[in-house]
Amino acid sequence: VPDTPDEAPGLSLADMAAAALAFLIPVGYLTAVTAPFWTVKAVLILVAIPVGLVCLVGLLAHEHDRAPAIAGLGFLSVALLSVVFSDNPHLAFFGGYARGTGWLFIAGLLALWAIGRTVTEQGARVVSLALGAAIVVNAAVCIAQHLTNLEAYSLALFDGRATGLVGNPVHVATLFAGGTFLAVSAFRQSFGWGVVLVACAAGVQASGSRFALAGLVVAAAWGLVRGRHLRAVAMVGLLAAGAAIGTVAVGSTDGASSSSRVAQGVGDNSTKQRLYTWRSAVTAVSKKPVLGNGPGRYVTGAERYRPLELVRSGNDSFFDDAHNIIVEYAVTTGLAGVTALAAFALLAFRRARGPLAAFALGAGGMLLVQPLHVGTVPLAFLALGAAGPPVVLAWSRIRMLIGAVGTAGAVAAGGMLVAGDARLREAQLAYSPEDAASAGRLLPRWPQLPRAIAAMHVFYAESQNEPARYDRAVAANRDEVDRDRPDPRVWEDLGAILFKVGDVDGAEAAYRAAIARNPMRISATIGLARVAVANEDFDEARRHTERVAHLQGLDDDGRRELLGQIDAAEERASEDAQSADATMGGP
Repeated sequence: VPDTPDEAPGLSLADMAAAALAFLIPVGYLTAVTAPFWTVKAVLILVAIPVGLVCLVGLLAHEHDRAPAIAGLGFLSVALLSVVFSDNPHLAFFGGYARGTGWLFIAGLLALWAIGRTVTEQGARVVSLALGAAIVVNAAVCIAQHLTNLEAYSLALFDGRATGLVGNPVHVATLFAGGTFLAVSAFRQSFGWGVVLVACAAGVQASGSRFALAGLVVAAAWGLVRGRHLRAVAMVGLLAAGAAIGTVAVGSTDGASSSSRVAQGVGDNSTKQRLYTWRSAVTAVSKKPVLGNGPGRYVTGAERYRPLELVRSGNDSFFDDAHNIIVEYAVTTGLAGVTALAAFALLAFRRARGPLAAFALGAGGMLLVQPLHVGTVPLAFLALGAAGPPVVLAWSRIRMLIGAVGTAGAVAAGGMLVAGDARLREAQLAYSPEDAASAGRLLPRWPQLPRAIAAMHVFYAESQNEPARYDRAVAANRDEVDRDRPDPRVWEDLGAILFKVGDVDGAEAAYRAAIARNPMRISATIGLARVAVANEDFDEARRHTERVAHLQGLDDDGRRELLGQIDAAEERASEDAQSADATMGGP
């Protein structure tokens, strides 16, 4: 509050909240929980939802923001209908564990955009600075990951690539891509943004992301075209210096830099998987074209339609996300949802200007080839909102009451998530299924929890000779199935434990249930082959083995090797039968 009328007003509450979110979302992590890079970020977004949605509704009263607000509310409403008609409304609402891209995630995106719309011009500059600071912190962590061992802080390299405080090289690269566009735009007004330019280039190299490197080149070209001569030359020099720093850091660990991965070629397995994944999405959309499969339900909606080439390139592995925001929401919220999202994006970008709009454009471009994540996508929406002309909302008592009550509830829910995830980590460190079950009472009904409990019981059954534990493991796996019946993987888990305890018929039923949900599952087909061997139905076992060889794309030698295992099993069974007959007929 200014002391005199001549003083400029200070930051508003919305300015401070937006700046805090811009900094804390990309840097917040907590080693005391099971998902250190996800839980804190998810809680921050959850807490922002009540006030943000109140702001979103309030924007309907403003002429220039009415259209994008209507489109955003339309997307949110379609997504909610998609939840209702989903094969698993519970998980479609919350999203999966350590991913959280369900309906609440969509609500968080629109809430952050609406909060961004309420910041002042001064607040928008502070939001830019907060983003820049978070990017510099993440880049410093990425460089440190290559220069020293940070495993004690849950900051180990992933496949020779730095993860930063976002927890994954792909996601931190998206942050750097958006930051490059932000810094290139802001550098035209202030040389101070050169620090962020260096940080982004170094971070991109350390992350090993080829797509982010391409984004960096595009941003540099854009800056050269739009910038003044001396500043443009300085910008390129700073980007080159940052890339050199990242290259030296990566070289110290023989890791994978973005430039070295480009030199290896772009036609590797991950690129092919994207193309095959998008192809399978066409069939998935045609099956549920209007409302889709539910937010966060991409795998159960598209996995069964993946082409044979994708199966052979990755066996049973499948992207949990479409790695393209348009394809993702076409499958999960249908054509109605993706149309509303596209309308919102076009209308929201219409009046966006400046460095924050550049950040949203850079990060949004990466979302055409990278997955959704709580540490990146919300930042793009927040920046997009803050990039437009400031809006002053009238806060009535009812709006303030709704926002306050909603925020209190969100804080309580966020506290339960942190407490439950922390207790789950303690249970995993102590390998205590009882403590894990206690943690589950604080968390949504995610199937990963009973899966972990089952594994603990099996460990004690085998290492401590406690056969009664097998019954508890079976019960835990049945609970896992009940939590996500459309997912073939939970049926495979159940089939494996039933086969282990000798319930061959139950195992066969579970494996067939998995294949009914996805005929391309290799592990379930192998399970059926094992069941057939146990039943001494070797012809059936050969049929399943032929199917496995076909799905894996084995050559004749590989196929014969697999079938040889069935022949060997049949021979052993014949020898055992002859030995039993000889024993029965002996003296």
